Amino acid sequence: MTQNWLENEFTRYHRSVLEAKIYFGNNIVCSIATETIENSDEYLNQSDEAVKQDCESKAFARLAEKIKKKFPRLPIIIIADGLYVTQNVLKICRDYHWDYIIRYKEGSASSIAKEYRALPEKETVGTNIEYQNKDMFHDFDVNLIYYREKRIVKGEEKEIKKLCLHKLMWYDI
Repeated sequence: MTQNWLENEFTRYHRSVLEAKIYFGNNIVCSIATETIENSDEYLNQSDEAVKQDCESKAFARLAEKIKKKFPRLPIIIIADGLYVTQNVLKICRDYHWDYIIRYKEGSASSIAKEYRALPEKETVGTNIEYQNKDMFHDFDVNLIYYREKRIVKGEEKEIKKLCLHKLMWYDI
């Protein structure tokens, strides 16, 4: 950050990065690799969301290659948000023998939510968790977990719903 002391102006520089971290438990986290998220001229006429998805997805591919090279035998579970529900990310995970848990984001892969809702029978655990193993998403066998919980938000009870794709079988979790 630079500052022009006479005019009291600031210039801030920002660089978006994608971080890979290992979680050891007890709130101990360690970074193992970093990859910059690059925006190029090809993104000038696209929406912010399209740019973010494309850039993070490409950064993930570069980051995954770094991690696999540095830690070829490390068992890895990728935990990511809905931007990573892509064939490319799932292919990388399959090729590197990595497991994943990816939270579905409305609109990121609409076929998944639509197919899940259309399934006539789902397995259940208690009253808040449903799951379906071996559902097809393009060329990938994915397992789906649908979770509901009630929370008090600003004095009102709200139902929070989460749909996740995962490679782990339900009984592995």
